[in-house]
Amino acid sequence: MGKKKTKARAKTDSINPSTKASNVLELSQHSDNGSVLVVDATNLSTSKPNSSSTVNKYEKKSFMSHKIAKVTGDFDAGSSKKSNKKEDDVDEQNDKELFKLINDTNLIESLSKFLLFSLFNWTFKSYQALINIAIALNPDLDVNNMSGKERLKLQQRKLASLGLIGSDPTPKAPTNIYFGMQNKRIKRAKAEVTDFQNRGIFSKSVKSQIYEKHHVSKSLGANKNSRVNRLNPNRGLKASVGKFKNGILYVDTTFSLLIKKPLPHSLNEETLLSITTLN
Repeated sequence: MGKKKTKARAKTDSINPSTKASNVLELSQHSDNGSVLVVDATNLSTSKPNSSSTVNKYEKKSFMSHKIAKVTGDFDAGSSKKSNKKEDDVDEQNDKELFKLINDTNLIESLSKFLLFSLFNWTFKSYQALINIAIALNPDLDVNNMSGKERLKLQQRKLASLGLIGSDPTPKAPTNIYFGMQNKRIKRAKAEVTDFQNRGIFSKSVKSQIYEKHHVSKSLGANKNSRVNRLNPNRGLKASVGKFKNGILYVDTTFSLLIKKPLPHSLNEETLLSITTLN
């Protein structure tokens, strides 16, 4: 009925017996007409695998894979290496970002402790804490060779980049431009204060926060009739003792007597009585 199939064997007369199992590969494929194709693999080298043998190894693995995409797809020997390198680069970048985030978090914590401590005492420990903060800002920077002002500038730049403080509010500018910028900041701060007052959520702490945000001191943002201006009026010529009125300096008799007769180092009851009786 059917045609008898004959087995084809590779000639192994010229092959060493020790290499028969490893070098001889019998592959048989039946074509459409039923003939048999014989492949002799005796020329395979037993040395270290080169690029072609590596490709054949990966082709064999992909052929035996359970995924159809690997069986039918073309194999690229360098694709796995490239993909691994790309993954390593991505992992390295993620590690850098994570390290930077941890450094920034530690910086904020150390700075908050440093500010609370420096409000009460300024000692060598607080100065050393400031140096540690500067080192945390940039580990590659040689902070030991920097002056104190350079360390503070470095710290302020980093804190400004983190958004903890504002940028430098007073850049170098001509006088007329500088005062114009200052007036604009005062107007913006006053407008925000008025807005908070109208909404009913105004307090002294909110006011100080607004002035600090706009880099305006309370004395600059004060009104003309405020207590600061009443205590420090701009009168031009001022005297340390007495009062000016109509161009005349009026001095109390007590001060005039003290000028003539200097006050002794130790004030006792007799000297005080003598001063009061002279009045």
